[in-house]
Amino acid sequence: CCAAGQWRPALRVVREMAADGFAVPSQLHAAVICARASKLSYDQAHAMLRDSPAVEFHSAIALNTLTEVAIREERWSLAYSLRKRMGQRGIPPDRRTYELRILLAWKRQRWADVLRDFLAFKQFVVTEFGRLGAGTQPGSNREA
Repeated sequence: CCAAGQWRPALRVVREMAADGFAVPSQLHAAVICARASKLSYDQAHAMLRDSPAVEFHSAIALNTLTEVAIREERWSLAYSLRKRMGQRGIPPDRRTYELRILLAWKRQRWADVLRDFLAFKQFVVTEFGRLGAGTQPGSNREA
């Protein structure tokens, strides 16, 4: 539903799952809220994420959403400040964070930053797949 832009049905499904006694992962609910917020203006998205009880405002998913909107609106200094805020708060980057960092540098034609962020993303991927291969990730089929 989210990928198709159907926010109300997606939220309804999450609420119905909760009402039926299913444990709805908070990450799923946060993902639905952030997907909706990503289509709004920056100020609207900021207010929506700040006021939502389902989304931790200073989390990677919320800050990535705000960064995405800032890039879309070409608010470059704001996008860079959000990126900096993640680092200052010690929020570990995820796949989407690296995608947005590369996109931001690309849009600003900062080629050295594109290369640096791409190499950092490559290291992130290698590290994550290394954890999966070692069986340290929850749900892995392989034993350490």
